[in-house]
Amino acid sequence: MTRADLAEKLSLKMNVSKKEADKLILHILEGIMVNLKKDGRVVVHGFGSFHLREYEARTGKKPLSEEEMEIPARNKPLFHASRELKEMINNGVPSIHEEFVEDLDIRRDYTGPGLSMESAP
Repeated sequence: MTRADLAEKLSLKMNVSKKEADKLILHILEGIMVNLKKDGRVVVHGFGSFHLREYEARTGKKPLSEEEMEIPARNKPLFHASRELKEMINNGVPSIHEEFVEDLDIRRDYTGPGLSMESAP
């Protein structure tokens, strides 16, 4: 699924234009990126968390020439899926999320605690 596909589905769900839906998606992504850089962590409950892993500067070798080179310090963004997202991926879509993914055709029988997919087509 591309950003354009997501914008199209969002525009249908929210009764807005695709351009407005795309702007909304860009604002959300920008908010995640800015706050990740600022705070080092962004949590989206029910979806997952983004955080930064710091890597210190080190000396490495070029693979072909084996010449030593300095590798600068850097931060790497990482994503950790929430328990709910992992359960949805592995067991199907819980009923509370059905309306958001009804067009994606990814449902399977969900056997998680307290949730059922009996009403799913």
